Amino acid sequence: MERVRPAGLIFSIANEMMKGDMVETIQSTNQPVFVATGNFPGTKGYSKKGQALPVSDITSPAICSYAFKNGKENGIILINMDLEKKHDIKLNFKGKVKKGSVSSKLVAPDNYLDNNEFESGKPNIKIEKIKLDKFANGSIISLKPSSCQIISWKEDGKK
Repeated sequence: MERVRPAGLIFSIANEMMKGDMVETIQSTNQPVFVATGNFPGTKGYSKKGQALPVSDITSPAICSYAFKNGKENGIILINMDLEKKHDIKLNFKGKVKKGSVSSKLVAPDNYLDNNEFESGKPNIKIEKIKLDKFANGSIISLKPSSCQIISWKEDGKK
C-alpha cells in the first residue's frame, strides 16, 4: 500500500494544474488570519547562544492562493492555513467557464495532526475529487480547515 505524506499529496495535485503563466491573485482587505503561539527563531529576544526562545505570537493570513493561465486554460490553488476554521472564498475572474471543463481536487485531513505514516494504520488522508457543476465567476468555495483545493477550468470561447 502506497503511503504519501499530506504535503506530497498537495504537491501532486498542484503540479497537475500548474500550466502557463502564474497570474496575480488579489485578496480582500478583510482577509481572515490565524495566530500561532510558540517559540519561533528570529523573533524579538532570540539568542543564538542556545538560550530558550521566548514565547511569541505570529499572525499570518489564513488563505493562500496561486493562479495560473495558459491560453484558455485556468487554474487556482487555494490553501486554508487555519487549523480550526473553514473559510468561504468567493472567486472572481474574467471570462465564462466552458461547460464540462471544470476539475477540482481536495486534500483535507479530518484533523491537522493526521498523517499517512505506518503507525497510523491505513492511510487516512487521500485526494478527493470534488464536483463543481455550477462553477462560474462569483462561485463560493468552502475551504475546510488545514486543506488545499485546486480548481482548473477552460474558458468558453463563445461570445
